[in-house]
Amino acid sequence: MSHGIANLVDNAIKYSGSPSLIELKLKHTTSEIVIRIRDQGIGITGDKLERVQERFYRAKNASTANDSGRCKRTNTL
Repeated sequence: MSHGIANLVDNAIKYSGSPSLIELKLKHTTSEIVIRIRDQGIGITGDKLERVQERFYRAKNASTANDSGRCKRTNTL
């Protein structure tokens, strides 16, 4: 799970301009943990947003690192 969070934060840094604000919020209850990461990056268009959690899906403006789909896979174990 920590690798998935690190990947999301890395993407927030990578695709946000400098300087920019990146917020991390954690909320927990007895049954779940919610982690929110908000940035001021380029965003994801609606047609790509529905595919973003598919394993190995890469947007055209993405880097060459192969972490696509890793966050969803890690966080659903």
